[in-house]
Amino acid sequence: MMLDAAGKKAALSSMMAEAQTGGDFAADFDQFIEDRRTLVRDLLERGVRRGEIAPDTDLDLSVDVLFGVFWYRVLTGDRPLDPAVAHALVAGLL
Repeated sequence: MMLDAAGKKAALSSMMAEAQTGGDFAADFDQFIEDRRTLVRDLLERGVRRGEIAPDTDLDLSVDVLFGVFWYRVLTGDRPLDPAVAHALVAGLL
């Protein structure tokens, strides 16, 4: 079964809430998040190597900013989360 955008946001919100309870799911969710953070950091490191991102950029903070906007929009549900937002966010960080 494929979830639509609203279903995906609801599922992510539910997973985040469940992870906050400290139950067995928390470790799995932490790994889920860490895997995605690693992927984004790897992409940013590639940008540094290609000269697209300044070498002194705090990549961990950049990952936090990217995911901060993502999670804010998922959890509040009052702002769109679409390709235009993603492009604007990346452009702002670069």
